[in-house]
Amino acid sequence: MSEYNLEFDATPSWSGYNYQGKVALYVVLDKLCKLYEDGRSAEISDFSLELEWIEDFAVIQKCGDENVYKSIHQVKALDKTDIKDYGEAIFGLAAKVIEYNTIDEAYLHTWKPINIAAVDWKSSIKTLAQRHREETDLISKMERLLTDTTEFINTYKRILKPKSGPVPDIIKRIQSNIAGKITVETIKAAIEKAIAFAKQDSAEFVAKLTDERLSKIHLFSYGDSNYCDLEAIKDKILEKINKHLELQKVGDWRKSDTKYKETIYHYLMAEIDKNVVERHKTYSQNNKITISFQVFENILESQSLSDRSKEYYLFHLKNKFFDLYNDYCKRCTKKTVDNKVCLSCNLITAIEDVKNMDFETFERFCRVLCADVKGEIHAIEVFQRIFEPTGVNACFFKALRDIKKEHEVKKEMIRYTSKDKKTLLLTALADKGTDDDSSYVCLNIIQNKDIDGALMDIDELVSKDFDEESIWECAKKISMIEDFTDPELDFYDHICHCKRVSIKPVGDVIRRLNND
Repeated sequence: MSEYNLEFDATPSWSGYNYQGKVALYVVLDKLCKLYEDGRSAEISDFSLELEWIEDFAVIQKCGDENVYKSIHQVKALDKTDIKDYGEAIFGLAAKVIEYNTIDEAYLHTWKPINIAAVDWKSSIKTLAQRHREETDLISKMERLLTDTTEFINTYKRILKPKSGPVPDIIKRIQSNIAGKITVETIKAAIEKAIAFAKQDSAEFVAKLTDERLSKIHLFSYGDSNYCDLEAIKDKILEKINKHLELQKVGDWRKSDTKYKETIYHYLMAEIDKNVVERHKTYSQNNKITISFQVFENILESQSLSDRSKEYYLFHLKNKFFDLYNDYCKRCTKKTVDNKVCLSCNLITAIEDVKNMDFETFERFCRVLCADVKGEIHAIEVFQRIFEPTGVNACFFKALRDIKKEHEVKKEMIRYTSKDKKTLLLTALADKGTDDDSSYVCLNIIQNKDIDGALMDIDELVSKDFDEESIWECAKKISMIEDFTDPELDFYDHICHCKRVSIKPVGDVIRRLNND
């Protein structure tokens, strides 16, 4: 995935990723519609979508016994309109067009209009590609990796186990040249190949970038414009879903059912999300993971998609969580113009960890973060209570932003270890302003059988404003716990009865951990 630079905005991780996934889905739907219009719907299963491999995404077609690249796509979520700011992206597209002769089209996607006349496009992209080639300073750094054992080992570890956050350009260059499984030998070979590629004479590179190849590089057209704002891309997708249903010549209720089209949209986006998560899980194996267009087509043809399934709700919850994150970062008063504070912010690292959770893992994360919410995740009353903004913003996000100590992720829990060896779990628990709030919250935590095991290693829950030394004793203030007995639970074997688990306000925790 590309490194996104939303100027004066600290939300590149999810905004860029979410936008990229939606753009990829739009391109898939656009291609499906064209196949129907050209009378080639029988070829749908020959096409597949590849995310985060040779480019942000690519469309692949099966031709005989081979799967070949037909179009590649760079997605840039830059708040800029000058073509010069997209030099790296254009160079990347140009290099791939030279390397893969099966590519018919190489597209740049932007969410801001590019100020350039059509007549200047070809000469501008040729100049930018050449300039980027000449200005690269990575050759000496890559050569040093072959002689400096320490730097090589650090790079090897970084590639073998990718860290959250933006990927340095030198790592991306090496990764793109790895052949087969990741080993010391394949990485050395990849470095040598990357150096050789970087050392190619600029004139030779430009000579290879013929008019024919240049003509393959375009700004992507969304019909009425050559850009698509983040806020508009969903509506564009829904328009394509509607068009696809019309091309299918369906005479059923789906064409006029707006709510069902929304359901289709969420199931399609869930496939994108699952693929990206799986891609990150298997990254070190250097395996390609694609999505067949037939997967999307099956969803579009279905008449029985449920808007009450667990996966449907979890997809909504994941988007709800990241919408809260985007809003929190946009309002953050600690940002600087150059975003240096944002680059070192632990919240951004934690968000990467959450982003890469599959739905099953994300559900467990929801359970722990909102430990007082009981019941099935797809029950509407439970769904509505997960990620209430006050607790998420004022506790979870605030703690990650303001605590200087590095957090850890274990068993889907984001937590800290204090100097006195206590384990503190971040939550989104918050006072709602009613009498005995803390006691009812503590009682709900004790009764929540989904998180009993998760609390085994925890000494303290971090909340927005609760301050209790013992969850168990606090719950007893409103009634004897046995009065609320669940036949499936033996409360006196509960971890909160066997050991003292406290719940403390986030401000106090921030001060303590920063003084450790």
